[in-house]
Order: sequence, then structure tokens, then C-alpha cells
Amino acid sequence: MGATYSSLVFPTIYHLPTANIQLFSPQTYHTVYGGHSTINGDRVEQYIDHLRVKVPIDNLGSNVPMIHGCHVSPQEMKDHGPHIRSALPSYKRKTDALGSFSEGLFQNWNLATIPVDEEFDKVASSFGYGLPGVGVPDNLNLSSAQKELLLWHWKLGVSMQRVQQLMRVAELRESTGAVTVMDRVIVPKIKSAANCPIPMCQSCQLSRARLRKPKVAKSKAIPENAGALSRDQYCTGDFVSLDQYIVKTPGRLPTGYGKESYTNMFHGGTIFHDAASKYIHVQNQVSLGAGETVNAKLAFEEWLWEQARVT
Repeated sequence: MGATYSSLVFPTIYHLPTANIQLFSPQTYHTVYGGHSTINGDRVEQYIDHLRVKVPIDNLGSNVPMIHGCHVSPQEMKDHGPHIRSALPSYKRKTDALGSFSEGLFQNWNLATIPVDEEFDKVASSFGYGLPGVGVPDNLNLSSAQKELLLWHWKLGVSMQRVQQLMRVAELRESTGAVTVMDRVIVPKIKSAANCPIPMCQSCQLSRARLRKPKVAKSKAIPENAGALSRDQYCTGDFVSLDQYIVKTPGRLPTGYGKESYTNMFHGGTIFHDAASKYIHVQNQVSLGAGETVNAKLAFEEWLWEQARVT
């Protein structure tokens, strides 16, 4: 622990009653209180204010930083316990799920409490712990009426349409023609909450999520039609299929030094497929217009004459 002090108190140590160790989260501590930590070979050094805490790494056991022989004296528990316990109700489940266990542990020890520092709660929220909800006054995306409607929705657990019905005066018409006016069940602080546009609730959206099946059309191959295009095409050049392609990234020309303009680079081409030989010939083109496509056809026919000796 170091040689310049006798004890340290960490308010973000979590304790499991069934475990024989206590877990300290340096990420949580530094995020809330500041400071930083470094790993130096066989130890972790934590820099907190003007102190430097050296925690050796247990190389022969868990391979994590471990502090052995920790204890708290009765006087230290009396001096620091009330401060830690008073902070836990505000921060449990904000920094770690184990915070609730720590609160119960302090209750069993019968420690005193002190007033909770609200400014500290604001600081923790600014660092990402206990993030503010959509119903806070600072949220300008929702009107005050929508925020009140959301609060009633979260409190009662019923739909916001039903909450708005409970906020309105209802008229009950009987078969005799008599009209009975029923008062509002919920009296909103903001009257427009009964008629405001219904905001979106994250929990409701999650509960409505359903598994979607993509619209996939299944087709079954017909054995009799297999190879119908190349059937009875025994000689090279008897039947040739053509298709064209477009590329988003233009290609360089085989001539020159790559300094041609964007419009003079390859932007696609034509693909020739011979049914008999299964040969595929690709002819790159600057444009897919009729002129260059005819030239591509002539280049393929020239290949048939020179390579396949097809007349």
C-alpha cells in the first residue's frame, strides 16, 4: 500500500456477503473522483490527489492486483462509515450492480448517516452514472404536458391513451337519455396533458418488438430445364450470351500514365459467355453506349477467329 500512510478508504469497494474478498473498481473510482492508474510490470499504481497507491499483481494466483491483510478498525468505521453509507442510496445501481449489496451491508452494521451531497450526485450524472431520463426539465424535445403524461404512464403502468382518458371529464349517456358527468380520475398539473400528442416510450417500443420474417421467395429447380440455353450448341460461337456491368470506382486505361480524366477512365464493360466452351470474355469500356458496345462485340469476334478459329 505504500510507506507514507497507514490506511486508505475507498468508497467504491463492493462486497459480496458470500465472498471472502472485496472488489474495487478503479474505473468507477477515477470516473467519479478523478485521478488515474498505471500498470508497471508487477504492480498497479493509483494516483489519487497527492498520494500514490501501489497494488502488487498476484502473479502466482489470480493474476490481478490484490491487497492482502486488509482490515478496518472500529474508529475508522465510525469516522468514515457514515459518509460511505450516506452516498450509497444515491449511487447504488448507478456505478455497479453490487452497490445494492453494499447498502444492505452497511445497514447491518448500524452505522449513522449524514445528509447526501446533491452536488456530488450532479457530478456523477455528468460522468454517465444515473443518466437523466427524458422527463427531466432540461429535455427540450418534449413539452411539459408530454413529460407529465410520461410520468403518469410510468407510475401507473397503463397505456398513455388510457391515462389521457382518465384525465378528461367523461359523459355517460344512459338508455333513458339521462347524461351523467363523471369527474376526472387524474387531475393533471398541466391541463394540456389530457390532449397532447403521445410521446414515444422506450419500454413500450421494446415490448412491441416482434420477430420479422423476410419475404423470401423459394424456387425449385426443374431438372428438365437444366442447361436449356446451351443444349444442342456443340460448336464454339454457336450461342453467346452477353451482359453488361457498371463499376463505381473507375479503372485506369492500359495505355498512358494514369493521368487521364475521370470521364475517360473505364466505367464498366461487356461480358461474353460462350455456351459450348463455357468461355467468359470480359471487355472493359469507358462508356456503355452503342458505339463502344459494338466495338466490344468486334473484339470478341476477333478473339474467336484468332484463338478458336471460328469463322
